[in-house]
Amino acid sequence: MSTAEIKTTQSETVRKHKEFLFPAVATYYQEPIALVRGEGFHVWDDQGNKYLDCFGGVLTVSVGHANPKVSEAIINQVKTLQHTSTLYANKP
Repeated sequence: MSTAEIKTTQSETVRKHKEFLFPAVATYYQEPIALVRGEGFHVWDDQGNKYLDCFGGVLTVSVGHANPKVSEAIINQVKTLQHTSTLYANKP
């Protein structure tokens, strides 16, 4: 992706974020950051800036972004059974 495409993507992503999400979502910052990638405990925005993700949630703290073992387990489960109700038992 070129620099021009990245900047266009950023402005379009942020524009849509502002247009379509309710105001309460943006209470922790003045301007949203458009994240495009995560690896381990870091995330990158669409401008190429790297951040330590201290706000990603419980799973990010425990396993990180794009953890290969977790990703593989998710892919295998989705290939087997994506969703079911709590009315049914299943091994996982």
